Amino acid sequence: CMLLPRDLYRWYRNPSKLNPKEPKLQDNHNPIIILGSSRSDGDTLQAVKALVGNKSMPLVDLLDLKISYFDYSYKNREDDFMPLAEKMVEHDPIILATPVYWYT
Repeated sequence: CMLLPRDLYRWYRNPSKLNPKEPKLQDNHNPIIILGSSRSDGDTLQAVKALVGNKSMPLVDLLDLKISYFDYSYKNREDDFMPLAEKMVEHDPIILATPVYWYT
């Protein structure tokens, strides 16, 4: 199931009011938020908090993880990528929260 940000906002504010033509999250939804900002306490986190409100859901800050580049020798297999991927597989939807830069 893929929802656009406006759909997610409407769903979290009032899940029963979604238009029938719009995608709906299943009753067994289990969202996770992946925060991909260079500032853990920046505007992107504030936008996530505004979207989520008082609902509790896991948030993974990529700054807290050590994820290396991919190499064909698998020298980086001890980094945090596989645990993150395993965690993401357990959740639906996956919400990617990243900043938007306007040529700055």
